[in-house]
Amino acid sequence: MDTEDSYESPDLIEARKNLAYLRTHVLNGQHENQVCEGEEADLHKHMLDCKKNPGHSTFIPYKKFEINDLSEEYRDLDLFEFVKVVADLTVRIKVKKVSKERQEFWPDTNMPYPFYDKKGTEFLRTGSGQVNEVIQFTDGVGRDRHGKDIIREYKKCLCRSCRNSDSPKNVWWEVVVRTATHVVYDDIECADTSCRLFYDEEKSELFTLEDLILLEVNIEQDWCLISYMSCGSMAYRERLLSLVVQRVDLWKKVCNKFQNSKNYLTFIVSHPHGYAKQVSFGVYLDNYKVGKFDDKLDLMMLTYNTPTCPGSSGAPVRCVGLGVGHVHNGSLPSNGLNYSGVSLVFPDGSPYVKF
Repeated sequence: MDTEDSYESPDLIEARKNLAYLRTHVLNGQHENQVCEGEEADLHKHMLDCKKNPGHSTFIPYKKFEINDLSEEYRDLDLFEFVKVVADLTVRIKVKKVSKERQEFWPDTNMPYPFYDKKGTEFLRTGSGQVNEVIQFTDGVGRDRHGKDIIREYKKCLCRSCRNSDSPKNVWWEVVVRTATHVVYDDIECADTSCRLFYDEEKSELFTLEDLILLEVNIEQDWCLISYMSCGSMAYRERLLSLVVQRVDLWKKVCNKFQNSKNYLTFIVSHPHGYAKQVSFGVYLDNYKVGKFDDKLDLMMLTYNTPTCPGSSGAPVRCVGLGVGHVHNGSLPSNGLNYSGVSLVFPDGSPYVKF
């Protein structure tokens, strides 16, 4: 007899079966980590030798992005500002270790899981991610960008200083980054991971988050949350907090303006080949229902023709007027399309944020 802890609802069981089928027969593509056999300085070789998008003419360097880069239908100031906010919150993720615990296959399939054959080794690879939240906690209680209470199991700060202290602080800040699980798999890999913020061009100031902690991981849906904690002063904290708030406000406006659009502009901000961030545009082409999240929301994976490259794994994917942001998962060599991990969409295709 199943215990409460082991019980899985019929909806969850169905979702797992559907996801396994999709990963085996439909969305069985290639991950888009950038693997570098040498040092970070060698990443430029991969940029120059790129086979997927030679010359990268379909990418817009973020520093050169302007409103006229949006198609006429979407040439809107709020959308332009929203793209810039998403870009400002996009980070380059660098991982130096492959966990010895990496599984051999995607859950419930015989499809190889990325880097299983390299488990236990050390080499440089890069992906992308996005700052999801900036939250202040007191005794383990904080409030997220939507005003919802967030409760941590730990009640003291877990920054390096506090972990080595007999009197850790009870008030701290967390910068929470969302990326793909196949980029940062577990605690072992997280311990050798760093996030570079505001890497907008080659001459950008170096600002890196290190000493990260894995908060949550979903291998099946391919997303995870990693956190940087600080109980002292932190450069850019207020700027990041302001950007997270702006992202929510602008998304509301954009959803209201474009929720009836059927072209579904889809943009991605990422760090191709581990280099400075780029913006790319395309359209959402199809969705694949994985299952039900609750009575109002479905779990979906998307396909799109928005350009990506190695280094784009984990990047934020925004389909204007469709739903919440997805996480870029991989590429399909058979047709050149790209696909996301699993996220939430209303069954009628309307925006997640309704007003």
